[in-house]
Amino acid sequence: RNQCLKYHPSTNSDPGSSDKFNQISEAYDVLNDPRKKATYDKFGEEGLKQGTPPESGGSGDWSSGYTYHGNADKVFRDFSGGDTPSSDAFPQGEEAKAGIGG
Repeated sequence: RNQCLKYHPSTNSDPGSSDKFNQISEAYDVLNDPRKKATYDKFGEEGLKQGTPPESGGSGDWSSGYTYHGNADKVFRDFSGGDTPSSDAFPQGEEAKAGIGG
């Protein structure tokens, strides 16, 4: 979650931050789903995206092949409850550096 907040396009204009945000969102999408996570843990990215072999036993794995929907903002909204990081997540100014303020 912290990485997603760090690389969110509304708070980070560094080159490549948008791509990193998309990668983090895809990882969250997989790791947040027990079936997708089990498949990734057992077969890796290739097994997740291409589907698991029939001889794997169908032990609750994601077997049909996973394709990321590509909507990083949707994933962000799903876990954060909002469209953009809150200002509290990224304090700015001298107060933030000193740990002062609320």
